[in-house]
Amino acid sequence: MFLALLAVALVVRLLVAPFHGFFHDVDTYASWGVGMWEHLRTAYSQRTAGYMRSNYPPLMMELLALWIGLYGIVAALFGAHPTFDAYQSAVFAFYMKVPLIAADLTVISVLYAIARRVVRIRWAMLAAASYAFSPAVILDSALWGQTDDLMLLPLLLALYCVWKRKPYAAGALFATAVLLKPHATVVGVLLVVYLWRWEGKRAVARFLGVLAYCGLAITSPFLLPPHPQIFAFIANVQRWARVSQNASNFAFNLWWLISPHANYARPLLGPLSPATIGLLLLAPILLLAAVGIWRDASLWRLALAAGLVELAFFNVTPLEHERYIFPTLALFLVAAFWYQRSVVFYLVTSGIAFFNMLLMIAVVAPPVDMGTQLAAWRALGKAGAIWTLVVAEIDVALLLYVIVTYALSLRERSQPLAAQPAPSAIREASGVGV
Repeated sequence: MFLALLAVALVVRLLVAPFHGFFHDVDTYASWGVGMWEHLRTAYSQRTAGYMRSNYPPLMMELLALWIGLYGIVAALFGAHPTFDAYQSAVFAFYMKVPLIAADLTVISVLYAIARRVVRIRWAMLAAASYAFSPAVILDSALWGQTDDLMLLPLLLALYCVWKRKPYAAGALFATAVLLKPHATVVGVLLVVYLWRWEGKRAVARFLGVLAYCGLAITSPFLLPPHPQIFAFIANVQRWARVSQNASNFAFNLWWLISPHANYARPLLGPLSPATIGLLLLAPILLLAAVGIWRDASLWRLALAAGLVELAFFNVTPLEHERYIFPTLALFLVAAFWYQRSVVFYLVTSGIAFFNMLLMIAVVAPPVDMGTQLAAWRALGKAGAIWTLVVAEIDVALLLYVIVTYALSLRERSQPLAAQPAPSAIREASGVGV
């Protein structure tokens, strides 16, 4: 049954992947991969005509280079001249989305495997199907070609390994997640707190040691003299922040309601900039999440805490894009296997993610420069603006609701949704009644 579900999910993604309306970002990734393949030692310093310099971490760049290189090698074997342009080659556009589709299917499989440990098969199938056919998930990867599921997969596995008390594997997986996309970094505090509380200092040392080792190993090509590219990478990120500069880069969150086009680094409330305000708001939420996992060792608590932190990170920190809420979907779904109120968090977050992405790309497809997007929003008129505000208000209301519910849940004992008969050892491992 599950393999049939996975096959249907694959077919759906194969059908939508060739749609040509969203190839701008795919072409950007392709240009970065070509630059990395051809100029490894100066990859972050290169700028392909029409595209910004790369601001993605080293592991993502290395994977892009390998994927581009493989395409060129296969094309050469068949005597063809490779075209690294999604608009010019439908085959290449589809090829660039293959890893994203594979990551989608793997995340679905991981979610199903976790669910089967604690709930009946029909509920596990329903959970997997809800993620497999979620409009937000399909839009993000198979249609738009974004890389969020590539980061989500090792992050989800890192949480599972921490819960299973495997700090070595958790450290390697978390390093992978961060070096694919840095948005996973905020969850690292929770992983350290969890290991410290339930495994001790040695586990934390092992986790951090492997994390540092894998980080150095992956970034080593960019640390070599005479011109270490890691500094060029940092400069590119800073350049991107100066160019983007908005408190909200079309993320319908708290800043979209307050002042979306305020400069993230300039004073907004007295001497406080949006960046400083975001950190001040995020800190107590992170502390609350840490208190929860300090008192409760269950997987659902760890997943719920990570989902809360990711949701808060999306809402209160500046420079967020519309799709950065994506990791919360899988995290809230894992928590929902035990904690039934998290079903609401998962469903609402899925809707927020979908409509945030849809409303953004519906105005300008493919997305172009910020000035054009702002002009397009103004041209859309009041109706479009009202819908964006509605989504932002739901987003902020959800964050407040999750915070209150999480705080109240510290006193509760949860049971799995439609739990199946299982040996006591399985029940204890799954965190039931913890």
